[in-house]
Amino acid sequence: MKNPLMPFLTIAVLGIILIVVLSTVGVNQNAEGEGATEAATPEEIFAQNCAMCHGQNLEGASGPNLQQIGSKYSVDEIKGVIQNPPSAAMPPNLVSGEELDVLAEWLGEQK
Repeated sequence: MKNPLMPFLTIAVLGIILIVVLSTVGVNQNAEGEGATEAATPEEIFAQNCAMCHGQNLEGASGPNLQQIGSKYSVDEIKGVIQNPPSAAMPPNLVSGEELDVLAEWLGEQK
């Protein structure tokens, strides 16, 4: 005699197997995506942190013009100004770490 619960148990077991397989696939996709983040370009860093005061094209607004900042200051001096601004109008440490290095290098090329 056939057990009447067998079809339900079969469906339940297949469902559990399907859930395990799909969750494993999802975890693997997340792990692959985590290392795929790209570093921001200096233009993106500037647009997010500086452009509101220094203008989209470095032309200056409430902050000074930065179009030829590289001819006035070295990269290290630019980093110093970003970290410890000479004026209270500019907040200190808007960017740090690798973003600071990338931004200062890019600003140093503006001559």
